[in-house]
Amino acid sequence: MKITDLQNTNIKIDPENLENLYNLYQDSDGYYFFNISRTVIFPEDLSQQTYIEYIIQPKDMWTTISYKFYNTIKLWWLICSTNNIINPIEMPKVGNILKILNNYVVKDVLTKIKDS
Repeated sequence: MKITDLQNTNIKIDPENLENLYNLYQDSDGYYFFNISRTVIFPEDLSQQTYIEYIIQPKDMWTTISYKFYNTIKLWWLICSTNNIINPIEMPKVGNILKILNNYVVKDVLTKIKDS
């Protein structure tokens, strides 16, 4: 299967695999990427009760941060969306502060996406 065929497959979407909702694009250099910034939009002024702050550590990747907080690597895209990360291919920058949504907020977000 060609990578361009991925958009046309009937991939089952479960609450932890919502990364399949994002469109796949190819840039002028031939690299493929997901557009996550326009699919799920979080307000800049999230209530402080909805998240905790996390300082990015050496060797952190989006998937490892997801695992640290959600016990699954599949919610990497949620961390990127919450923090307005446009290019999830770039490694997280050590020392930057991320907003990590609390579990009850994650459940609400996944339910709303799945039901829409």
